[in-house]
Amino acid sequence: MNTFDPFCWMERFVPAQWLHCIIRAAMVVVMLCFLVARIVQYHNFFFKPLWLAETLLFVVLAIAFIVRRDPVGRSRGVAEIMVPLVGSILPFGLLTTPPSIWMRGNSALLIMIFFWMTIATLYTTWSMWILRRSFSITVEARALVTTGPYQWIRHPVYLGK
Repeated sequence: MNTFDPFCWMERFVPAQWLHCIIRAAMVVVMLCFLVARIVQYHNFFFKPLWLAETLLFVVLAIAFIVRRDPVGRSRGVAEIMVPLVGSILPFGLLTTPPSIWMRGNSALLIMIFFWMTIATLYTTWSMWILRRSFSITVEARALVTTGPYQWIRHPVYLGK
C-alpha cells in the first residue's frame, strides 16, 4: 500500500532535521506576512479589539512555529495531512470577506458579533500560547499539554474557532 507521505518523499533528498527547520522557517515567514498585512490594514477595521486579537493570534502562531518541538510521531496519509491543512486554511477565508449587507445595517448586532469573535479569538490565542511548543497543524505527536485550558477541554483551539 502506497501511503501519502510527502515528508518521507522529501527525506530522500533532505535530512529530516533540515526538513523540520525548513517547514518551521517557511511557516514563520507566512505568519510574518500575515502579520504585516494585518498591521497595514489596521485603518480598515471597524472593531479594533478584534483586530488586536486576530493580530495577536498571528504573533503567537509565529512564536509557536519558532519554538515547537520536532514530532515524536509524524502524520501520514491524506486524512492526517490534507484534511487538517485545508481545515486550518478555511477560517482565514473569513478574514478576507466583509460582513453581509444585513449585518452592516444593524450596528448593535455587528458590535455584539465582533465582541463575541474577539472573545473567541482571544481564547484560541491563549490556547495556542499554552500549546506553543507542541503546536502542529497536521496530526503529529509532540509533548502532552495539560495546563491552561487543556486541563479542562481536550481541544480548546477548536472551541475558540
